[in-house]
Amino acid sequence: GVMDGILQVWSKEMPGQVVTGSYVGTGQIGSGTPTTIYIAEEPKMLFVALKDPTSNSYAVNTFGFWMDGIITLLANGKAVLSAPYKNGGISFSLSSGSDAYEQLNGQNAIYGWTAIL
Repeated sequence: GVMDGILQVWSKEMPGQVVTGSYVGTGQIGSGTPTTIYIAEEPKMLFVALKDPTSNSYAVNTFGFWMDGIITLLANGKAVLSAPYKNGGISFSLSSGSDAYEQLNGQNAIYGWTAIL
């Protein structure tokens, strides 16, 4: 995507400052089952995106962006949530009336994340 070139240059110029990972969604939603991404130190920014299985690329229609304790989710709808870094990770959840994709946790969906430390 658009960020690929920026992140590749950043990671070459500042080794160890960009961390990536992925996870498979469980389909669960709500505060009792938050989506959690574990990162060794608090990132300055975190991007999360849904992987499109047909093209093997990351979709822009289901996307999360975290910065300064707030995660903005862009999926079927929009939500802004408080999600401070604690216990080695960032956990975020939506109310039980929301869709799992809005919590970036669609059933068996693959998500990729990139953290800028």
